[in-house]
Amino acid sequence: MKLFGYEINKSRPPRERRLVKATPAYPSALMTRLTEDFPILVLSADAATRMNLRELRARSQQLEREKGGIAERYFSCVEANVIGPDGIGLQLKVKDADGKFDREGSQEIEQAWKDFGQRGEFDITGEHAEQNFDRISLRSSARDGDALQLIYRGAPNKSKVAFQLLEGQYLDEHHNVGRLPNGNQIRMGVELDSFKRKIAFWVLSRHPGDNYEGNYVYDGKRTRVPAFGLEPDSPVHAIHISRTKRPEETRAVPWVTPAMDPINMLAGYEEAELVAARAQACKHVFFERQAFAPDGTPLEYDNSRGGQLTDEMEPGGSTELPIGYKANMYNPTHPHQAFEAFTKDFRRKIAAALNCSYNTLFTDLEGVNFSSIRAGLLDEREQWKMTQNWYIAAAKQLQFESWLEIQLAIGAFDDFQMADFDRIRRATNWKGRRWAWVDPLRDIQSAIAAVEAKIDTRSRVIATLSNGDFEDIIDEQAEEADYIKKKGLNPSMIESPAFADPTFARGDPGDAIVEGAKPAQAAQIADEGGDQGTAAQPQHHSARQPRDGGRFSGPPAKAMPDVREQKSEERESQTINISVPAAPMPASGQQPFTVHAENLHMDTPRVAKRTFKIKRSDGTLIEGEISEDQEIVIGTKGDSKSKGKE
Repeated sequence: MKLFGYEINKSRPPRERRLVKATPAYPSALMTRLTEDFPILVLSADAATRMNLRELRARSQQLEREKGGIAERYFSCVEANVIGPDGIGLQLKVKDADGKFDREGSQEIEQAWKDFGQRGEFDITGEHAEQNFDRISLRSSARDGDALQLIYRGAPNKSKVAFQLLEGQYLDEHHNVGRLPNGNQIRMGVELDSFKRKIAFWVLSRHPGDNYEGNYVYDGKRTRVPAFGLEPDSPVHAIHISRTKRPEETRAVPWVTPAMDPINMLAGYEEAELVAARAQACKHVFFERQAFAPDGTPLEYDNSRGGQLTDEMEPGGSTELPIGYKANMYNPTHPHQAFEAFTKDFRRKIAAALNCSYNTLFTDLEGVNFSSIRAGLLDEREQWKMTQNWYIAAAKQLQFESWLEIQLAIGAFDDFQMADFDRIRRATNWKGRRWAWVDPLRDIQSAIAAVEAKIDTRSRVIATLSNGDFEDIIDEQAEEADYIKKKGLNPSMIESPAFADPTFARGDPGDAIVEGAKPAQAAQIADEGGDQGTAAQPQHHSARQPRDGGRFSGPPAKAMPDVREQKSEERESQTINISVPAAPMPASGQQPFTVHAENLHMDTPRVAKRTFKIKRSDGTLIEGEISEDQEIVIGTKGDSKSKGKE
């Protein structure tokens, strides 16, 4: 069909849209009267965040200020467990061209970073040291969803670089541009390239909520700040601290978002119960006037006929009410008897939503034993370690790299140049906070056994238990030993302090009888004495003789030598008293066994003769003499003249 020379085609009827219903295979996908309040939203991460971030952030800040202090307690737990009292420390393992550990160079950089972290040097405002800067930065990210750390190159300080912390509200979530002339886009104040990589941040000139003067008007002025690692000529760069949960998520929401509604509802319920309990404590009385007497006669009220209304009561007293008055007691029963159980269950749900232990978040240790609290804290501490690793990668490593780049450029180190930048930054090892247990002795004994079994190293054990450095500890021990010798004190103080655990000191065969001797050596000594001088194979403490029921007595108890020295300058003898468990000794006339005494520190000068006494748990006294080659020759009492060596 043609009209005015144009071909007109008849339009096709629209296709009928068919609704695909959810199958019963997944009942949660069905929309029923029971799931009407369970919305089905198909949104990207940014679409879900864009229209809700402002409100979520405001409510998170309100929860921090009030509502029972639960959010404040949670943010404090985040600070204490992620940053800790000493902050996140730097440990460097820089290697030289030959692949050997450059200890002096590493210590030089570590000390320079420590000096830079002092108050007045690290922060551009001069208010925050490194540890406090990280603490506030982490809290801001947890409370608001994200935070900004600005890097100022050429700052007026010794290091020529400094940082500044800004809240996430400086990024305008309503600033969105679909396409810029350079091909990038802006989402919620963050400039992204085609791969959704963060290129720059559009920072507001003033805080949008800064109405302190009372006449602040939002002007929308923004400054483009490039991300760290891009546009090296820019004097200012930015680090975005945002812990996202979904791919392509530009900005994160506050960490307390899953628990916001439960916290608010619990605070309201507790307030209502408190008001009701306060009203019950008042025991108020209401007086009701009767219009008619029981016989139907209208009542006329005349207080002069006797009786009075009173609000004063005394124990055992009574009051006559005027004719026609009736007393009604207001006696609400609050708090309800199920109040404690109900609120505790609610608090457990809040703790689960925040990935925090209930006992830690609400400081409730009622009904907790060693096993239960340890099992609960293991998972929680793994969560804190994950948060530590995230913050180290998102902030600490970038802070160090920005500082290191400037220091190498200005020649702050004599032995390192700009060409060493990659070699140094790859050698970083950040040390986060670690936690002590209620019974650290068991952990230490387990660590000792793991090192002896060669399934772990001293460096890893030290890092796990105390977050220390193996080389630093060895150096400190050497310094202590030199200082002790310099002061002329007993050289035995150089050794680590011995300790005894009464739980395990039960005199089982195989326990250590000499300080510093391994359990295997102790077992070997006992076997040598009991088998006519035949040396036994070394044994581990796990191979000791079992107790009743096949259980072992536990880790070996370290011996505690009681060294008693005479005060005179010229001593002719020196005696060591050592307590050992009962073990077979050589019979009279048999050759005694020998104990090497390198670890007894009996090299004190001016001692002509050194003897020892060993008292076994069965009361037998063993005594002998230490030879010049630091060997202890043991014989039974009455046969102490036997001085033969094995």
